Amino acid sequence: MQSSSSPSTAAELSSLHYLYGFAAGLRDCFTGLVQLRSLNARIEAYRASQMDPRSQRSYIQAKETKDKLSLIGTIKRTWFWNAVVLGCSVLVFNLMVLPVLLWTADRFQGPWVSDYLVPIITWLFNALWILPVVVVLEVVNYFSFKDVGQLVYIVAKREQRTGDGKRIGKVLADQAYGLLVELLFLCQAKLARQIPVPLVSELLYLCHMCLLYSLYVFDYRWSSRGMVFQSRAMYIEHHWPYFLAFGLPMALITWLSPWYGLSICFLSICYPICIVSALCAQYYRLYRAPIPLPLMKPSLYLINRILLVVPDRV
Repeated sequence: MQSSSSPSTAAELSSLHYLYGFAAGLRDCFTGLVQLRSLNARIEAYRASQMDPRSQRSYIQAKETKDKLSLIGTIKRTWFWNAVVLGCSVLVFNLMVLPVLLWTADRFQGPWVSDYLVPIITWLFNALWILPVVVVLEVVNYFSFKDVGQLVYIVAKREQRTGDGKRIGKVLADQAYGLLVELLFLCQAKLARQIPVPLVSELLYLCHMCLLYSLYVFDYRWSSRGMVFQSRAMYIEHHWPYFLAFGLPMALITWLSPWYGLSICFLSICYPICIVSALCAQYYRLYRAPIPLPLMKPSLYLINRILLVVPDRV
């Protein structure tokens, strides 16, 4: 009797682990939005405690860096530049430029405009304007949130480590390796979306993007702990219900957006809040998933094979 009930009990525990991880991921995803003002106040109090109030130089320095290292101020600046530079350009192109081209095609009865010219111009706009702007904004956002992210990590009472004495070359090499894997994983997501089974392809694409966005936002926390990229990917693989739920809001925003540039704009607006949420998350209490989700294995394997072959050819 006991042996017959134990498999069902194990299955129930496995289901509870999946549900608990998914619910915890959704909860932690919105933690940054809830704790934003309190964290900002704690950051300012921490900065003030690190400066000598009797020193005039410290007073001037504190005044100059108040906005620079203000959590809310940094998020507002990020929102402003993403809305003005990226959002407005996407809206102008899709609501003004393309309608004019289509009106011209109808006016002069030129089907070649809508069949050939509009797709070419749209592709050029995304490749020559949206993509470079996104890269520049991501670099600016990274350096803007680097210092603020460290302060959030400190005031949230997390253990801060800077790589356990690793040389800067190893840190940069690991970051470059992670970037290559992330780019290949994005291509893998695009390929998964081309599977000729509509529901399966969209679900696979959504799962890829959920894990990818979680990997993005947790990078600030894991890099400060000295966690190498291989360990990050393995941790996500074995705790995938949590990270699937954590990246779900960002993935849904980009999935449901009608235009590519606008989805990037919306993602950049949510990105800072999710970084704060990742820094405050309590994922260390999670259970390992009974069955891992090795979606990153193909990209990791291919990059590792390329890195093994290239030095021999060079």
